[in-house]
Amino acid sequence: MNHEENLKIIEGFIGKECERTLACNSLKIRFGEKSPYIWIDPPWDLYSGEELVASSLSYPEADEDFQSYSNTLSPLDKTKLVSFEYTVKNGLVLHFKNGFRLHAPTTIDTVDEDDFYHHWYANA
Repeated sequence: MNHEENLKIIEGFIGKECERTLACNSLKIRFGEKSPYIWIDPPWDLYSGEELVASSLSYPEADEDFQSYSNTLSPLDKTKLVSFEYTVKNGLVLHFKNGFRLHAPTTIDTVDEDDFYHHWYANA
């Protein structure tokens, strides 16, 4: 699958309700029980307006802090994906109905047809 196919899959998620699953500091934004989904590896940031709410970089080292960290991602539960943006320079930005946005920046300088991953993908 290439990057354009991933973007077409994400386009099909517009208007659908999602939930998030946290696997260490990777996110799975689910649009069904197990799939379809968008998988995002670090780095990523979650914003409410201009305020940074959560980040993959703030994943806690202590187990007892995990629940609190996980709770900061609850705005991604039971909301709808309303739009998205993607550019090679800025990466992927997902916009949700509740006003939150999730940004997965581009992590490599050059897009190569053989290396299009950019630390996120979509699965139908």
